[in-house]
Amino acid sequence: MGKYLAKYDVRGIQTFVFRTNKLKEIRAVSDLPERIIKDAAIYALKKLEINKKIEWLDTAGGNAVAVFDSKEEFEAVSTTMAFYVLKETYSLKLVYACIELDENKAFSVQYEELNEKLGKLKSEMPEPAHTGAFPICRQDYLTGFPIAKIKRDKETVFLTRESVIKLKEHEKKKADPDVYLELDDMVLEKGVDSHLAVIHIDGNNMGNRINDIIRKKAHFDKENKDDSFKTIKSTFKSITVAKEFKKVCQEVNEIVDKYRKEILEENNAPLIYSVIAAGDDITYVTRANIALPFTKLFLKKISEHNMYSDSEDHDTYGINACAGIAFIKSHFPFSDAYDLAEKCCTSAKKRAKSEGFADKENKDNPYGNWIDFEICTHIKNTELETSREKYGNTTDTEGNDALLHLRPYCVSTGNKSNEFFEYDKFEKRVCELDKNFNEQSGTYNRSRAKTLRQVYTEGKASVRTFEKSAESRGYKLKDKLFEKDETTGKTYALYYDATDIMDLIDHKFMDYVNKIIDGGGDSDEQV
Repeated sequence: MGKYLAKYDVRGIQTFVFRTNKLKEIRAVSDLPERIIKDAAIYALKKLEINKKIEWLDTAGGNAVAVFDSKEEFEAVSTTMAFYVLKETYSLKLVYACIELDENKAFSVQYEELNEKLGKLKSEMPEPAHTGAFPICRQDYLTGFPIAKIKRDKETVFLTRESVIKLKEHEKKKADPDVYLELDDMVLEKGVDSHLAVIHIDGNNMGNRINDIIRKKAHFDKENKDDSFKTIKSTFKSITVAKEFKKVCQEVNEIVDKYRKEILEENNAPLIYSVIAAGDDITYVTRANIALPFTKLFLKKISEHNMYSDSEDHDTYGINACAGIAFIKSHFPFSDAYDLAEKCCTSAKKRAKSEGFADKENKDNPYGNWIDFEICTHIKNTELETSREKYGNTTDTEGNDALLHLRPYCVSTGNKSNEFFEYDKFEKRVCELDKNFNEQSGTYNRSRAKTLRQVYTEGKASVRTFEKSAESRGYKLKDKLFEKDETTGKTYALYYDATDIMDLIDHKFMDYVNKIIDGGGDSDEQV
């Protein structure tokens, strides 16, 4: 046949992008995952004087699949591409593998062999690293990398090679109106409320589901002498994960921008900023008080889309995702905030895939949309699992062991899920605790809500005393303070998360989002 199938993967992208506390450096290379491989290929073809284009089957999020006419061509192009990636980024490594295609063998089997070959290369390759500073060199305090340049302007700035590269990219993008934004520019009010949120969203099981589509749909057209790859190309083209996430990003960005201009009547800094969008891997920075409703909106919107455009079977090809949110102050190190958001997302995925939460009846698409979040008041909070194990336990009114955190929560999309962890129930508890948005008699005011948060942490005796005091004054909550979930077999403090987050939710925006979700529009009449 004389055709070679190649697959590429760029290692270390997330670390490279977020290995700095300067937002402008992060923004400067935020589009890197989407362009690095194609940029490298263009450089390689020009360098090698090859007068044809590479036949790409797929390029998204730092990964790519291509077809070459010969192994020699693949090796020459790929080696030059790897040099370009290292030269342009200083840190990243391009991993690649290829196999010779055999038309007498199922394409899906060969594609799986290629994945295994690439996976083996990645596992055997050491983590991307470069020479550290020599004893005579000044080191960067954050990365430990040697200082490569000293910039003297209003103040002296010591730059690593990575920072120099990022700042060059920053200079190229000065036409972007948001290019000079820093975290302090996005806060609600400096000195009063400087909270922001870093949101990390990631599709559920996308890699395996894409491979499953290729296994079922991609095959050689042996009767088509002109192009035996026709069906294979069509299959890859029909896998639209990256496109669907991009559509939703654009849609929710427009909704929030309209809310900012027409409802809040603000025309300065945006409420949200898309830091990175690579396939199904999305990171936003937002004003803290819109983060949870915004994430709910994103997950609801993405769940309306299919990942395979040749089928309308939503049960099989519908998209779902999980999200993690780190609530921070604007001066908090961004790289640590991103790390915490990513850990929250991992926590959400863990519950989504746990026994009793995945939809066993839908083997093709069993996972729902889940959200987890953490308020980061101290650098130690970034150790999410350790922090929750150490500080997330209490006792209920009977003295039984209980957990403070009910989160992660499921953003229901109509599929079967555990109602105990429904996000909408959590949202209602937040509203219930906030008297400004629930004027019925006998509701909790802010002071009592914060007292409830404290007594939850103290356990049995304090909770009992609080409960009796509240009842004597006519203050009642719709749900019990503690309840046992039958799926996990654990008892949870139902209102703790709500007391934790109640000051970081804009009820006006929450109402705006819910009316869009319920009614499918975003007109001013909804507010």
